[in-house]
Formats: sequence, C-alpha cells, structure tokens
Amino acid sequence: MSAQEFLAREPILDHRQELVGYDLRWVGPAPALNGADLLNLLINPQDKSWRLGSRIVVTDQVPAPLEAAAQIPKAAYVVELEGAMATPETAQALRNAGLACCIRTPSPAPIPHEIYSNLGYLSLDVNRLGPTVKKVSDSLRKLPARQIGRNIASAESFTAAKDARLDLYQGYWFLNPSTQTGAIIGPAYANLVTLMRLAQSNASVQ
Repeated sequence: MSAQEFLAREPILDHRQELVGYDLRWVGPAPALNGADLLNLLINPQDKSWRLGSRIVVTDQVPAPLEAAAQIPKAAYVVELEGAMATPETAQALRNAGLACCIRTPSPAPIPHEIYSNLGYLSLDVNRLGPTVKKVSDSLRKLPARQIGRNIASAESFTAAKDARLDLYQGYWFLNPSTQTGAIIGPAYANLVTLMRLAQSNASVQ
C-alpha cells in the first residue's frame, strides 16, 4: 500500500446500535489495491481489530479468486455492484460463489431488473432521500434484500432511518463518540473521519 492510499472502514450497526459489520473502501487518487489485497487482509489480519467473526463486510471489491472468500470465517462478504459491474451475469456469479450482492438506491445509473432477484442487500442513501426514505423503503419491501441506511450524518437522519424501519445503519454520525457507545469507537477513528472527509473533498495528497 502506498502513502497515497488507505483503506477506509466505516461501521455498520443494527437497530440496537450494535456493531454488525463494516463498509470497506480503498481511498486515494488512483487506488491500485484490489479485491485480492482486501481478501488477504481479511483472511490474514495482522491486527486483531480486523478479525471479523460473524460480522459482514460491504465493499465494491470482488474477492480474487472468488472461491477464496469462503475462507472468511462466519462472515458475509457483500459486493456492492455499480457501473460496469452491475450486470445479471456478475450478480449470478457472485451468488454462485456464496457471496451476497448489494446495490445503491438511488443509483447513479439504471440497474438491470434481473439483478434484483440475486440481491442480499439494498443500500439506501438516507441523507439524499430525506423525508422520502420511508416511502422508498416500503416500495422495496417486496424484495428479499435487507436494507442498509447509509450516509447517516445527523440525529435527524438516523431518526428518519429508524422510522423507515431499515435493517442496518451506517454513516459519519456513528463515528461521533458523544452519540455512541464505546464498543465501536477506537483511538484511530478521529483520524479516519478526517481522512475520509479530506478524500471526499478532493484534498491534495500532502
């Protein structure tokens, strides 16, 4: 891993605000690391904080090789499909390998209808959907996918997500020690939040 890129880890919680998984993304100007690197990190963690146990991992990286993902003990590896990856063939291949698929709502591009039957998760942008999040969530209940409310940045958006009765929750708000239990807050989280915000604002590498 070069000095220009790092792995951002955002907690995913259930309705009791207990940690159930992580959203993992390589962050940097042009990240060269891939699904093989991420899978190796999860299978051979050098730090005990990376031991997943029964937690899920949501990422945009396809593990390489696909079959090796079975080595992650008791964890669900969830691949978020978008762009060129969002095809029925990719979704079926991932499902055949025992992995779950996820798509974002709203999506920046049209999603083939055939993908929905292979979904394990739906990721709803709570901040962007605003007061319509419950309506959108209800319209998607016919799908067998669990719903993750992402981009929760305030108490108000968390309340909206809870009122919509989403299954799981994630966002910067959960990285605030003043609002959460110590179970998910580590000494490195403040630096992580700062780096994530810098990356989102296209700050210089220096």
